[in-house]
Amino acid sequence: AIDVRIELDAGAFAAGGEASDVVGTYQTLYRCPNVRAEQTSVHTNLGPAIAFRAPGYAEAAFALESAMDRLARELDMDPIELRLRNYAEVNQQNGKPYTSPDSLRKCYEVLKNRFSIRKDEIRTEKLQNERDRETPNSPRLRGIGFAAHDWAAGAGHPPAQARVELGEDGGATVVTGTQDIGTGTRTALAQIAAEELGIAVSKVEVRLGDTDANLISPTSAGSSTLPSLGPAVRDAAASAKSRTGGLGERGPNPSGKSVRTCGAQIAEVEVDTETGEVTVLRIVTAHDCGRVINPALVDSQVYGGVTQGLGFGLLEERIVDPALGQVLNANLEDYLVPTAEDLPDIGNATESMPDLEANIIGAKGIGEPPFIPTAPAIANAIYDAIGVRVRDLPITSAKVLAAL
Repeated sequence: AIDVRIELDAGAFAAGGEASDVVGTYQTLYRCPNVRAEQTSVHTNLGPAIAFRAPGYAEAAFALESAMDRLARELDMDPIELRLRNYAEVNQQNGKPYTSPDSLRKCYEVLKNRFSIRKDEIRTEKLQNERDRETPNSPRLRGIGFAAHDWAAGAGHPPAQARVELGEDGGATVVTGTQDIGTGTRTALAQIAAEELGIAVSKVEVRLGDTDANLISPTSAGSSTLPSLGPAVRDAAASAKSRTGGLGERGPNPSGKSVRTCGAQIAEVEVDTETGEVTVLRIVTAHDCGRVINPALVDSQVYGGVTQGLGFGLLEERIVDPALGQVLNANLEDYLVPTAEDLPDIGNATESMPDLEANIIGAKGIGEPPFIPTAPAIANAIYDAIGVRVRDLPITSAKVLAAL
């Protein structure tokens, strides 16, 4: 059984984009016939709750994956094996099978090949680390942690529309109403159009944010831009190539199936038991984003998501007076976020897994998923290192020392 009660600090008023779905992953990530997930929004004398990245799911994953890690240890079972024994191929919220039911299983396998986490190997690695140190009784202990996740980014936000215009010079112009917030939307849409038209990417111009074109486009939310607009651009390019008007649209999601993204991460940390300092040494990721349109852009999203997850897990903290509801952080200079010097070695083991049942290009979102499992993977690694669990984020040095 899974039994969860969630109290969501909604702030003083609703601003849109708040973390409204914290219960979702408890109902979908693992096969479980008995799930009770209750969520209550509580208004407080604070600013409104708004999206950070993968709102709701990141917070839920920290609690759920910490519990799964504890369960695996109580059972003396490999953490991936526990998840495989409770693997979900059907969306338990609606009873529909997933369009890519084996993708999360493949992510597990990729991670196991890249970074084994069997207990005997962890123990051997720890002993080797001790031998490699000049001081045999070092206060610094190493641990390895695992966490999984799911997310609804694969569904996109249909409808979405695009127009492709062919030029006399053999080039093409893609027109949409969407925007590029730094995720490489222009590049990915140009690639999709170029592939369908059989021309070089350099011959494709992408016009974004053109509201005068009166084309429906989604917002930059829910990792939905590519899985929504990509199929529309391909449809428009095919229409232009066949001389039927050059307009394209992203059709509805498959009616009998459920679309999702998913993935997992492994983190290795070192904890100084004298100071409480946590150093993340490396993180390996594997995510299902369907067909990989541009490997460099996927890598970039993974690095960005893991970096933000590092801040969420270890650094970023809003300190509030519990009686007055007043934020006590002095200024943004004291609100810590990761810098380049804080980053571990990040290995992206994500593989292309086209999901043609989801949409005609087989691609799904990757913007938010890399953020979701980072903090719980780090938390589980800290427990593996020191044998005590910190139950709230961020996991600061003071909290580590108090737990010890």
